[in-house]
Amino acid sequence: MANPRKSAVKALIKVDADGGYSNLVIDNVIEQDGLERNDASLATALFYGVLDRKITIDYILSKYSKQPIKKLPYMVSATLRIGVYQLLYMDRIPAFAAINESVTIVKRSKNSKAAGYVNAILRSVDRERNTVIPDDDSLKSISIRYSFPEWIVARMINQYGTETAKAVFEAMLSKSSVYLRVNTTKCNADTLIKKLAEENVKAEKTFVPDSLKITEISGAVDKLNCYKSGLFHVQDLSSQLCAASLDATENMRVLDICAAPGGKTFTAAEIMNGTGEIVSCDLYDHRTKLIFDGAKRLSLKNVKAHTADAAVFDPSLGEFDRVLCDAPCSGLGIMGRKPDIKYKDEKEIADLPSVQYKILNNAAKYVKKNGKLVYSTCTLLKEENEDVFGRFIGNNPNFKSLSVKTLLPCENETDGFFIAVAERID
Repeated sequence: MANPRKSAVKALIKVDADGGYSNLVIDNVIEQDGLERNDASLATALFYGVLDRKITIDYILSKYSKQPIKKLPYMVSATLRIGVYQLLYMDRIPAFAAINESVTIVKRSKNSKAAGYVNAILRSVDRERNTVIPDDDSLKSISIRYSFPEWIVARMINQYGTETAKAVFEAMLSKSSVYLRVNTTKCNADTLIKKLAEENVKAEKTFVPDSLKITEISGAVDKLNCYKSGLFHVQDLSSQLCAASLDATENMRVLDICAAPGGKTFTAAEIMNGTGEIVSCDLYDHRTKLIFDGAKRLSLKNVKAHTADAAVFDPSLGEFDRVLCDAPCSGLGIMGRKPDIKYKDEKEIADLPSVQYKILNNAAKYVKKNGKLVYSTCTLLKEENEDVFGRFIGNNPNFKSLSVKTLLPCENETDGFFIAVAERID
């Protein structure tokens, strides 16, 4: 019999032990365990909820456990975290269910001897519910309160100030909405709203043209007939704004140099009304296939998926009116959607600015005179954003900066994102 809590535990263990990508891990576990819609929704909520609040949850557990949480077997620590998350953050789940189900999961595992320990800890958390979360503005307290590692807290405060940093963290802990980009080569926003309603999905327009926000849905978006028939693709508002910043028009040649899975390519292709040509590149064939498959579903015949190294110039591609360089980055702007990103080691991102600068310089070689180059990332770290773009402009007098903008998650419900636009002037 399917057990959504056990599935969530299994997924958390995979992320902790193997470092898997959260979205791929939970999707695979749900499929393997054969969870139906409601159970899949619960497993997903528990899984992402724990990843969102793990630092806070571990702080609470440390008040009741003599043994450090990180030294416990993965099965025991994951089950405890899921139990605490249900007790403190899911009001609709009765405490007895959260505790009993957690104990049962451990009891039926190879760590069965820890069942009594799990029961005692969770009952203490439920009984007392008075663990004081620090509310001062020290790095440690903010880290515990918002569940972000201290190194991220320190960088955000240093670059944006304490109040803005806290507002960003708060926004990232809020439930992320699902946004759609209307395939304007097939329909308009009003028509899509009506067609979604026929599938019991409620959606509303946003401040971004041809964008919808889902306000009510049961089940997965990619199971909808509207999705299968290519009437939209799922895309955050920040990415839609990034694609729009290309200012692409009909019959232009556009290059998306780091494109997979292709969302910005698709939006630009739709803005171009299916005309012209968009060469959409990625380094690996399996990722390029994602672009090809997405363009096929959306019937965007002006998209040409191409496998290429973004850091190596390929003169056979020719020149382009518009070039998008959405560079590989730390991803610290999308931690609200992919909370496992926040648990990266700080050392993992140290070399990114040099990689980004190299790719941006290569992307610039494809821009024709009077053409535009867009540099973007989904991070909020200035060393990956303003510093890289500023260095590029300083070393390339044939380009001039047109605009530089950072989107914060506490503003307009976007992900954290950086968008800079330059024009080639000779």
